[in-house]
Amino acid sequence: MGRHNKTATKKTNAPKKPALTHFLCIPLVNSVSQPQLEASIGKFKEHVCSAVPVQASQEVESAADKSNVSTLHPEAVRPLGSLHLTLGVMSLDEAKLAQATALLESLDLGNLLQEATSSQTSQVKTTDTSATTLNSAPPTSTIKALTLQSLPLTLSLEGLEPMQSPTKTSILYLRPHDQTNRLQPLCQALRKVFTVSGLLVPDTRPLRLHATIVNTIYIKGRKKNNKPTSEATQAKDAGANTPDSGHGPSAKSSLYLDATSLLSTYESHVWASDIPISKIAICEMGVRKQLSESGGVVGEAYKEVATREI
Repeated sequence: MGRHNKTATKKTNAPKKPALTHFLCIPLVNSVSQPQLEASIGKFKEHVCSAVPVQASQEVESAADKSNVSTLHPEAVRPLGSLHLTLGVMSLDEAKLAQATALLESLDLGNLLQEATSSQTSQVKTTDTSATTLNSAPPTSTIKALTLQSLPLTLSLEGLEPMQSPTKTSILYLRPHDQTNRLQPLCQALRKVFTVSGLLVPDTRPLRLHATIVNTIYIKGRKKNNKPTSEATQAKDAGANTPDSGHGPSAKSSLYLDATSLLSTYESHVWASDIPISKIAICEMGVRKQLSESGGVVGEAYKEVATREI
């Protein structure tokens, strides 16, 4: 009994992790992608959401082996305006936010993109050992580098992947595909810069670029430990990106999806193509309603507090 109380005391006295307030990302919704995503995500919702949605709390009250569902509550499908590629999360006060904004504005993105291009031509350079004479053609690596530098950075969103096990996952995401293979090294470089500056929460996991399309933690009324989840708790869960939160490979949720058939159906599906990647953004946690001039809700999106064009 004494040992149990000692353990409980340690847990109680453990310092709380600071709340996550912002994240560094690449926004994916623009004039090119929006009409494509509206059509493809609209059809996806028609396919996967039941005509009469079952409340999450009813599902969770079922036996544990029935906590996996094959149809989705509409609230699990993320709003179109929220689609982005997360590079890292941050816990910022006003001073730190100003520091992060200044760092973003000071970055030489052209140089970072050039370095990302160089990383894709390095393998060619190591195999291109033939001597170059005055009359010979430029090395293949040089031609490739010049070609890549002249191409705009674009991507397509393809397929459907589970963040956890295909038979029990709370998160599904779209794969970003960049034909020039520059996106991954560029994002890794950006993450490193912000981490070294002490702004991003350190994360030793390999950067997995993904655009979340389904997350069951956003279903209102879902239960956890037989207690209804309040909107405030949902917002807190949505803002976290730790192993015990609702995001990432170790995400925890009270409702899971058996996505086996969905993964097969959408394995080769292209949700949107030729999406121009034109900016990096720092966004606040939590989607916000977007209102029209008349006050009507026209969508939901994350608030961009700082942006930098590429």
